Amino acid sequence: MGTRVLKRPRRGGTFALIVAAGLAAVLGTAGLSNATSAEDPALSCTLTPPARIVVDKPFLQFSPTRSCTAGAPSKVTWVASVGNTLTTDAWFLQRSTALSDVYSNDPMGTWTWKVTDPVDRPDVAFNQPTTDVRFKSAVTGTGVWDAVTGTTTITFHVTRYDAATNKMVPWAGAAGTTWFHESPFRGDPPFTQGATYTTNTNGDVVIKSTPARFDLVFRIEMADAAVTFGSTSNLVLARAGRVIGTR
Repeated sequence: MGTRVLKRPRRGGTFALIVAAGLAAVLGTAGLSNATSAEDPALSCTLTPPARIVVDKPFLQFSPTRSCTAGAPSKVTWVASVGNTLTTDAWFLQRSTALSDVYSNDPMGTWTWKVTDPVDRPDVAFNQPTTDVRFKSAVTGTGVWDAVTGTTTITFHVTRYDAATNKMVPWAGAAGTTWFHESPFRGDPPFTQGATYTTNTNGDVVIKSTPARFDLVFRIEMADAAVTFGSTSNLVLARAGRVIGTR
């Protein structure tokens, strides 16, 4: 991954002189400011980025928003990073919406946003939100019923997005927990937690069910991993004496 370049333009020495002059003016009127500060409302700027971003392609864009109180600066820049690695920025120039981006070779995980401009406004409170950025996963359940034994073989196939190939590939070694309930209640009643499984090298979890009296409905919930979000399957019906179906 190359060096990420901020969209915010650099400023030269002239800007430094203007800031210095501005600070001198502020210091010169410190007495007046202190006298009225108790009556002034608190100044703040709040960035609202997406809580989570699911990466399933080489490049995505999203639009963080900001909300500032009257008197706060009109030009504000937040930068997102993972540790010491810059990922993207949100640059606001007299607007309430910015345009930021995610590349599939960016670090996945928790992105923390911090203000980098302005740095000379200690009177303004800037928030530091986070965004959870990880790769996409998907899981599909199918079932095959054996009329002779009355056993349904259920296969949950799990895939994840692979940035190197730009494809969904089998997700081996992923952990998931099964849940089930009795039909004919097919979606709303409480599920009972089943066992926890790990996908095989083909990205599959295979279980067998032989309902004694009533149909059973199964699903699996794959857990989040460090760089990949988990996902939940469709419902798979294990029939008691009838052909298997999916929903």
